[in-house]
Amino acid sequence: MITRKDIALAAGVSVSVVSRALNNSGYVDKEKKARIIRLAEEMGYQVNPVAISLATRRTRQLLFFCPELENAFNIELYEGMVAEARKRGYMVVIQADVDFNYVKGLMVDGVVFPNPYLAECFLESEGKNYVLPAVCATFGNTRCFNRSIPVVDCDAMAAMNLALRYLQKKGHRKIAAVMPYSLASKEVRITAWKDYAQSCRVMKDVQSYFFGADTEDPAGQLNRPERFFEKGLSAGERFARKQSDATAVVCFNDEMALGFYKSLRKYDYSVPEDISILSIDAVFCRQYCDVDITSVALNPKEIGAQCVDLLLRYLNGDHPKYVRNVKPKLMEGTSVKEIG
Repeated sequence: MITRKDIALAAGVSVSVVSRALNNSGYVDKEKKARIIRLAEEMGYQVNPVAISLATRRTRQLLFFCPELENAFNIELYEGMVAEARKRGYMVVIQADVDFNYVKGLMVDGVVFPNPYLAECFLESEGKNYVLPAVCATFGNTRCFNRSIPVVDCDAMAAMNLALRYLQKKGHRKIAAVMPYSLASKEVRITAWKDYAQSCRVMKDVQSYFFGADTEDPAGQLNRPERFFEKGLSAGERFARKQSDATAVVCFNDEMALGFYKSLRKYDYSVPEDISILSIDAVFCRQYCDVDITSVALNPKEIGAQCVDLLLRYLNGDHPKYVRNVKPKLMEGTSVKEIG
């Protein structure tokens, strides 16, 4: 059992100095305090974590500000953060309620945002008067923040273009889109599909190949869950009723693809014999289907790990790159067939 006397002997100071350093009570030279705390940790002394956080001005906790916990992508994003944080002696806590003011009362060293919309809203409401180191995951839709936030970006537009090229290579030309927002949205996946559809001679009526919701943009949806699976179900109903002549469908994400697939099964569609399906994300929920859905991976675990690494480097006084890039990757399954 390591005692404060053992630490005092190792540090060459009195027991009272060790007590003041570990309890953060009374004056101790800054460098001497840091050395005592380091020795205590190295010797296995069980230090009061609150006292340590007061002494070092570090809580060894990071905040993942994420109201959308039903989203499989965010779960994998969090898993990547936890794995990286654990290696660095940190833990990651979650704030799922959209109450930016509440963050001020939390003892955390920094915050990770899962998308630029949340980060921008936080900066506009609290960031002017409350400085908390932050990083943000982005997906080709980086925003102009009112102060600089380092980002880890995986370009979803590049992912959509990769998906479209793969379908074209398989012989598909009439490629429909299943999206959670309207055709007017500036979401990069929709923009990439529109560019393809408008250049494709066989898809003259672009609107008839688009199966989206009424909302134009995810911004402003912060207090409501996205319900991607349910939106996929609805898109599948409309696709079947319209009897679309599309040979392939590209879905916004895996959850929408699963909902879309479930709807089509009710109308006796067979995948990929009657319709090919490709999605974006490539997260764990793809396994909850009797067809191995081909998907373009945005690598959320890697993004989460990179966000934590970027944030901790920033906290340690390093000067990391403002933007880190993670490349999307095609994960081939059995949901796409080759046609002549």
